[in-house]
Amino acid sequence: MIREEQVFIGSHLFPPPYCIENSLKKLVDMYNVLKLNGTDRIVLSSWLMYQLLALHPFSDGTGRLSRHFCSWSLLSNGSILPISFGNVKGVNKGHKTLIVCVQNSRSNVGIPSALSTRILLSLFNSLNNLDSKQKQ
Repeated sequence: MIREEQVFIGSHLFPPPYCIENSLKKLVDMYNVLKLNGTDRIVLSSWLMYQLLALHPFSDGTGRLSRHFCSWSLLSNGSILPISFGNVKGVNKGHKTLIVCVQNSRSNVGIPSALSTRILLSLFNSLNNLDSKQKQ
C-alpha cells in the first residue's frame, strides 16, 4: 500500500505522500526509456532499485520490494540468476553494506555506482555458488 504519511531516516526526509503516485508513473516511464535505449542491465537494475529506495513509496517493505524489483529487472534483461543481498563472499554484513551503498548513491546525486558494484558482486557470488553446487 502506498504510504500516506511523511517518512524520514535520520535527517533524510523522503518525498511527501502527495508526490508518490506521479513519481512512480515517471519512474516506470523512465525505466522503459532507459531499457529501450539499451542501458546496461546492471546500471538499469541498480538505477531502478535506487529510485525506489529514494522515493520510499511504501510504509513497510520498500527495501524488500526494491530488492525484488532489482532481481526482476536483471532477470527480465538477460541475467540467468536472481541475486541475494545477504552475506556473500567478499561482503561482510550484507544488509549493512547495502545500506552504505544506497547512502553513497544519495550523496553522489543519485548515481548508484556503489550499488551497481554491490549488485555485480552479488551476481558473481550467485554464479560461484551455482558452479560449486554443480561440481559436487
